[in-house]
Amino acid sequence: MFKRYQAGERVPRGKYWNLYSGDYVVFDEEGGVLPVAEGEYVRVHPLLLLIAGPLMGLAYVVFLPIAVPVLLFQFAARRMRRATAAVARAMSSR
Repeated sequence: MFKRYQAGERVPRGKYWNLYSGDYVVFDEEGGVLPVAEGEYVRVHPLLLLIAGPLMGLAYVVFLPIAVPVLLFQFAARRMRRATAAVARAMSSR
């Protein structure tokens, strides 16, 4: 879908985003050499950023109210499991 570029590669003018590290690099006029970083860079169209930004914010707003109760439930379930195992060990050692 997107052409990928390696760190240190010479690229034409445009906007490049490293999906692994989150680095965002803009080259005007003649282009340039991508900074050395882990992961690959993809060339990004500015319109994509206008669409992706609000969608990422929406995902965060929707995800957070769901994630917090799920994490709290997992924490409580883990504590209950440990307490039940400790009681079972104490009962079996009698």
